[in-house]
Amino acid sequence: DHYVFLALLSSCDLGDQIVMTSVTSSTIAWMRLNKHYTNKSHNHIMSLKKCLSFVTKDTSSINSYLHSILLIANKLSLIGHPIDDLDLVIIALNGLSPSFR
Repeated sequence: DHYVFLALLSSCDLGDQIVMTSVTSSTIAWMRLNKHYTNKSHNHIMSLKKCLSFVTKDTSSINSYLHSILLIANKLSLIGHPIDDLDLVIIALNGLSPSFR
């Protein structure tokens, strides 16, 4: 257990090492790291979804506009939260100005 803890500790940066202070086992250290990164990933997911909901075409080209939506959707997909194709279509249509529709 001690060697596993040392391996965990040596693979972390200083910020992560602070999260693991005063732990008594590698299991507890792993649980703290998991909780620490789970909170960050939830914030990241929420941030990406918020960005996706506010994307508008404005003065950009249609290619640039759709590309920006796909970039965010791909990031969400990479972290395990893919956006359904139908939802992407709805997001794209909602970001268009009334004159474009």
